Amino acid sequence: STEALVRTTVTETRESRAVSTDYTPSGQALARRILVVNPDKSSTLTNFDGRGTVLGSGNLSMKVDGTVLLKTYDAVGQIISIKTLTQGGTMTDTSYRAGRVVGRSVWTPTAVGGDVTTYFSASGTKIGDWWVAPDGTYGSDTPSPNGVSTGIEHYRNSSWSRTENNGRGRMTVTYYSSKGVQIGRANVDLQ
Repeated sequence: STEALVRTTVTETRESRAVSTDYTPSGQALARRILVVNPDKSSTLTNFDGRGTVLGSGNLSMKVDGTVLLKTYDAVGQIISIKTLTQGGTMTDTSYRAGRVVGRSVWTPTAVGGDVTTYFSASGTKIGDWWVAPDGTYGSDTPSPNGVSTGIEHYRNSSWSRTENNGRGRMTVTYYSSKGVQIGRANVDLQ
């Protein structure tokens, strides 16, 4: 026979604190979340397993300029990520491991309705980007420290192109059909 898994969630609130617990049909606690509104008006959510062990937490706040800030922490309280969202729509996600920055991405809306996500290494060096245009085309760019860069652009008709910048003033664009057959090539001098 097949049994339907039915779960019950009970939420209790008191002043600036809410506790939400998930129970099995037999009444055993599966998970618990505690939400606290802090004196600085930020909110902290801590997640626990059914035995009460902390799984992680997050703190959500807003700066005076309207920027929203979300910090997430692992089970022992070490920072995992910091996400910010500005009033202008730019979102930054900084990732951490053992308290050290391991990378960052910045998502920015464009004035024409697309968006660009730029990726950075732990040292802050740009390692690439991913973009989407309002017409449905999308692509990526990957720079190298020596000035060489490669870009891929995918078009709405499933064809695509590869752009290579040699870092010395010459760019080559190779065009491919939707089946991957080369259909054209153009060289552009940038100087």
